[in-house]
Amino acid sequence: VESKNTKEKYDEGTNYVEAGIEANAFFFGLIIVAPFLSLLLGYLTSPEMAADHPGVATAPFEMAKACASDLPGCGKALLTTGLSVTPTADGIQFILAFVLVALILDQILPGKIETGPETHTGHVPKYVDNAILHCIFSTAIFWA
Repeated sequence: VESKNTKEKYDEGTNYVEAGIEANAFFFGLIIVAPFLSLLLGYLTSPEMAADHPGVATAPFEMAKACASDLPGCGKALLTTGLSVTPTADGIQFILAFVLVALILDQILPGKIETGPETHTGHVPKYVDNAILHCIFSTAIFWA
């Protein structure tokens, strides 16, 4: 039996689901792990990694064997290494500019109004189908 409050939310067209983190633990875990993993992968593919540990990044099985022989030490080294890679001002500026340009293009480029599939809550999302124009303009802007 739905509460009146929940039914009103659905009638307004919102896509609200009453649940907490426990409803999707995988997603919550991804939110926690993804930023750290991106920093770690950034280090593994960096010139610093190649200079500090030559050949290790290109030999993942050797790295896995070495890690398996000393799990606590490997975990500590991975954590320390992952946290040692910090975002630069240029990197942050690039990402913010990329997101801002994407937002502006999404709002100003024309396109046909399309609808997505109905969600479990009965919401049918609407969006502007301007993907091709978005790709063309965003590529041109970042080439300029």
